[in-house]
Amino acid sequence: MVLENQCESGSYPSSLLWQVCNSIKVYCKVATETGKLANILRSIEGVADCLEDDFRAAMRYLIDNSVIPCSWHEVDAEEEENLECVRVAKVYAANSPPKPLENVSAPPLRVLGFSTICYSREGSPKPDRNPLLVISTATSKGEEKQFIANDDKNDNLSLKRSSPTSASLTLTS
Repeated sequence: MVLENQCESGSYPSSLLWQVCNSIKVYCKVATETGKLANILRSIEGVADCLEDDFRAAMRYLIDNSVIPCSWHEVDAEEEENLECVRVAKVYAANSPPKPLENVSAPPLRVLGFSTICYSREGSPKPDRNPLLVISTATSKGEEKQFIANDDKNDNLSLKRSSPTSASLTLTS
């Protein structure tokens, strides 16, 4: 919240960039209510504007905790009971904000690549009318498999082996 007549410049908010202003930082317990609270604060006499009220809660968390996406962080955590019945191996509660780690190499990742071929006489294939003919897969370990539909192009049935290294796959509608 920026208070009126407290900044050297008169237009908001771009003119506030790098300007020294008297302001108040307001925190909300319910992050989704920030926009509503900002509208109430704007109606108070002496308030020139509210800034950062349109940030999503997840983005606000990243900014406040200096979390850089796609990088490594460390968190003090303890295991908790899975009260939400979420399908995970374990549930942890963070006891501290994330701390960035430096110079961490990427873990060995297992990669599965796949490609599909559908039967379509014209235009882009549509799942409700164009059957799946082939699924080709490859892994980071060098394994390659192809799953090929039966001759009647009915992908609701089991796919047959295309080679000795292939496996069968059942597709259901």
